[in-house]
Amino acid sequence: MAEATDEQVVAAVLEILATLPVRAVHKVTTRAVTANLALKTLTATVGQIADAKNYVKGMPATDPTLSLSSPLVKLFMAGSRSFPPMRRWDVGLYQKIDQAIMLTPWPIQEAMLTRLMTVFSHLETQQKLGTCSANGITVKQFIAMTPEKQLEVINRLWNESTDRGTYSTPQDEMYDRDNAVELGGTLQLPDSVHPVRVGGTRNVVAMRKGRDGLPFRRLGVGFRVEGSGNAARLDWHVNRVVTGGMRAQVTLNSLMLDNGFNVEGTVVSTDTLAPRLNKTQKDLWNESGVCVARSLLGATAFPYRWTEGDVLLWAVDVRGLNGFDPER
Repeated sequence: MAEATDEQVVAAVLEILATLPVRAVHKVTTRAVTANLALKTLTATVGQIADAKNYVKGMPATDPTLSLSSPLVKLFMAGSRSFPPMRRWDVGLYQKIDQAIMLTPWPIQEAMLTRLMTVFSHLETQQKLGTCSANGITVKQFIAMTPEKQLEVINRLWNESTDRGTYSTPQDEMYDRDNAVELGGTLQLPDSVHPVRVGGTRNVVAMRKGRDGLPFRRLGVGFRVEGSGNAARLDWHVNRVVTGGMRAQVTLNSLMLDNGFNVEGTVVSTDTLAPRLNKTQKDLWNESGVCVARSLLGATAFPYRWTEGDVLLWAVDVRGLNGFDPER
C-alpha cells in the first residue's frame, strides 16, 4: 500500500467524523482512520493520524445561525485557508445537509460538495465570493437539484471566476527581457537571473544578471517543478511524466485530489484545449495548463519557494510551440 499524504489523512478523519452521532475529534480512533485508509490502499503512521486529528480540532467553529435556507455560498468556510480547499465546509451546516438527505429524491454526493468547495475556494482568491451567483441559491435548493443541475451551478461559478484563454503566442515571440536585476521594481527579472551567495554558504545576499541575450526566445527551454515527496512518490511522478508526458493537472484527478482539489467532470477539467485565466489576478490558473518558467529561479515558485524536501526540476523543450504568455 502507498503512504498517505497529510491531506489524505485529514480527509479520512473528516469522513469518520461525519458519521459520528457526536462530532468530537477525540471519538475518532486511530484504528478507524487506519481502516478508512486501508480501503483506499493507503497507510499512515500513528504520528500522522495524531497530527491530522489536531489539525481538524483547529478548524474554525461552525456558525449556528446557518440553515438550509441560507445562501449556498455560506456553506463555504471563508478564511480557513490552512485546510484542503475541497473540504472547507461549515461542519454544522454539513450535518444539517446529512439530516435532510432523506427529504430529497436523490442523495447529495460528497464528491459534488467537494467540487463546490473547490470552486468556492477559487472564488475567494479572486475576491468574488460576495458577488457570485451562489448568493442567489439556497442550500436547500442546491441539494434538491439533480446531479446534472448541480454540476451546471459549479460550472457557472468556474466561468464567473475564470476566462477561457488561447494558446496563440509562438515561443520565440514571447515576452523576454535582458534588463538589469531590479528587485522590488516593476520590471520582469531577466531570464539569466541567479542568486549570489557569500563564502559558500546557502545564504543568498543578492541577485544578478548572467550573460547578455534572450535565452528563452533563442533556446526555447523552460523550467518546471513537477513532482515532490518521498522517494516512492518521486518515482511515481517520474514514471507518470516519462510515460504520459506533462499534462494540465486538472486532467489528473488523483493528483488534484491529493492536493486538496476536486475538479473532476467540471468545465475546467474537460475543456483541456484552452487555459483558464483568473478573472481578478489576470494570470493563468496554474493547474489548467502546463506552466514553465523562463528561468531556474522562476521554476522554484511552482511548489512555493519555501518548500522543504525533495522535488523534481525539469528542463522542458518548448521550441516551436504556441502558448499563453501571462506577461503580455
